[in-house]
Amino acid sequence: MADAREVAQRYAELFIAKFDEIDPNGWKKPWISSNATSAWNISGRQYTRSNRLLLSVLCDYKGWEIPFFMTWNQANKLGISVIKGEKSFPVVWFREWYEKDWKRISPQDYLSLPPDEQPNWKRKYILSYNNVFNIGQTNFKTERPEQWKALEDKVKTVIETKIRCSSEAFDKAISSQTWLCPIIQNDGNSAFYSMKEDRIVVPRKENFPDQRDFYGTLSHEMVHSTGIKERLDRDMSGMFGTESYAREELVAELGSAILSSMTGITTSIKEDNLQYLKNWTEAIGNDPGIITGAVSEAASAAELIDRTIGISMQLSKDLKMKEIIPDIEILSEKEPVKSRSRFDVLDYEPQKSKSRSL
Repeated sequence: MADAREVAQRYAELFIAKFDEIDPNGWKKPWISSNATSAWNISGRQYTRSNRLLLSVLCDYKGWEIPFFMTWNQANKLGISVIKGEKSFPVVWFREWYEKDWKRISPQDYLSLPPDEQPNWKRKYILSYNNVFNIGQTNFKTERPEQWKALEDKVKTVIETKIRCSSEAFDKAISSQTWLCPIIQNDGNSAFYSMKEDRIVVPRKENFPDQRDFYGTLSHEMVHSTGIKERLDRDMSGMFGTESYAREELVAELGSAILSSMTGITTSIKEDNLQYLKNWTEAIGNDPGIITGAVSEAASAAELIDRTIGISMQLSKDLKMKEIIPDIEILSEKEPVKSRSRFDVLDYEPQKSKSRSL
């Protein structure tokens, strides 16, 4: 059984391949193509946090048409076979709890304890993961062609709805100032987050030839604004050209990519950051923890933005998979998961801020 370090290495290899595609002299390809936005298990459950980004990037990199995944056991239950030679990809999540005198409570119960009682409880967590295959790595298309077509249509419908709802959420964040700091539009051509003034400045939407770039720019700066101590408490001290500055730009780009996968709005990498990302390739190869840590922080930022301005609030979580795959209920039995012990984890210890959900 692979351990968390091997899982991290797989993630590092994926992003190195993605970064190797970058041409710093002019690269307008989006982070994630429209068909790869979001990722679902074949049961209809949508993947979240880092899994959302990683599987979306994987779909885009591999050119898979439908972002649905299944485990080997799920494929067998549906009478579907994995194509010979195809390799699985790990999806991961934390399982967290608190212990005292052999008693165990949930994180929610821990937060409801009186402040003077909380230090008596010890935080425990493990990493759980399963290996999954994209539906395009199986014979699903030939065995169930009508269901394949229905899944294609479902993805298109969901993406169209996501783009409409999320655009409205971003527009409202500006018009009604629903974000955690002011968002100011001006007639200039620069976008930035001022940590000193705790505000975001972006050019007006009509100043962008492609309005998707406006939302990508806004997403990028909103991710930056989550990093201050009062929110997610990242290292924001780096000056231009320093490693900590470059790392924060990496988090902002990854966070923007996660938001792209949430919203269906395909956005390109910020031009100023092309060389930064290219330069991370060697460092990530030497230490896969760099990318897993950055993805984890980016996922926390994207979730905070989603919860605050309601990007996914209007989207139905029910894909009505039974209408597409009538025998889908056969998958209701829980899958066995592989777990690793404390500190042998991929996604790193969660942020200090209580704003972060797991």
